[in-house]
Amino acid sequence: MAGRRLEVGFFGGNILRTTLDEAQVAAITEALGTDAHWHQVIAEEGSFWIKLSDVQFVRIPGDGPHGVGFSRD
Repeated sequence: MAGRRLEVGFFGGNILRTTLDEAQVAAITEALGTDAHWHQVIAEEGSFWIKLSDVQFVRIPGDGPHGVGFSRD
């Protein structure tokens, strides 16, 4: 599965970090705008059920450069 990172933050501070394909990323972001209560995510790490009412944020990191520290550019 070619992957895209996704972070789902929940009330209480827990964060689910996982790798999904583009179709799964689109499906979860679409589900957030509905009246659905639960959403299944099938990721490289396994299958997860997410209670949408407990989701505080969803972060999809960009494809740009990642790094820590100082840049000399």
